[in-house]
Amino acid sequence: MSHCGEDVACISGDKFKVCFSNLGEGHHGDYNPNDPDDEQLLRIDIWEKTSQKAFHGINRREIGKKTEWEIASDGSACTGITSNAPVEHLESVLKMVLDDLERGSSSSTPRYWADEISWFDNERAAMLFKNKKSD
Repeated sequence: MSHCGEDVACISGDKFKVCFSNLGEGHHGDYNPNDPDDEQLLRIDIWEKTSQKAFHGINRREIGKKTEWEIASDGSACTGITSNAPVEHLESVLKMVLDDLERGSSSSTPRYWADEISWFDNERAAMLFKNKKSD
């Protein structure tokens, strides 16, 4: 991964991987444990699968393709979801994002979803989980 932090929840599909990570962010920048009103917030990271030619030896003979995950352009944003949110709630959010990205609709982009999820908080994640569970 190209960032430092702990992945709290992560799911992947054929083309995308979507994760919540804890990078030590809070409501006003870095999380401040001395501020009773601050909370550790999670970041959503959207990764795209890329394929690059793989080479071997000094003659640079092509030996196939190497698949890697790269963070999508504008595919990362801090959210209002705290680090103590239940994993099931996080996974509901990630599944919603991944399913839409994998379908590939023209309005579904990593940037759109990073912006959209940046407005989510624990309550909204819990509502999504509850709605998905009742389906």
